Amino acid sequence: MCEVTIIDAICGKGKTSWAIEYMNRNDEDKFIYITPYIDEVNRVLFGCSYRSFETPDTKNSKGTKLEDFNKLLSAGKNIVSTHALFSLVNDDTLKYLKENEYTL
Repeated sequence: MCEVTIIDAICGKGKTSWAIEYMNRNDEDKFIYITPYIDEVNRVLFGCSYRSFETPDTKNSKGTKLEDFNKLLSAGKNIVSTHALFSLVNDDTLKYLKENEYTL
């Protein structure tokens, strides 16, 4: 079963701050934070530093960012990334999301 909660407000009203606080309070859950902005990726990495969020890259793998994203998912890591990468999800991505019960 899937539960959906939408947090909606205009820019600058604290949505990202709320999300960072929520993710820090719920340390038993696995999270994926998707944002359109690289600055927000860095903000989440810093704001959730003790949660050890990771961001997919190709520097440490010999494939694409999507392959690295799927590798992080399969390992159950907390992940922060951009909309651009998330728009490329494939069957493996969906499988790992379900297996590891992520909160997006």
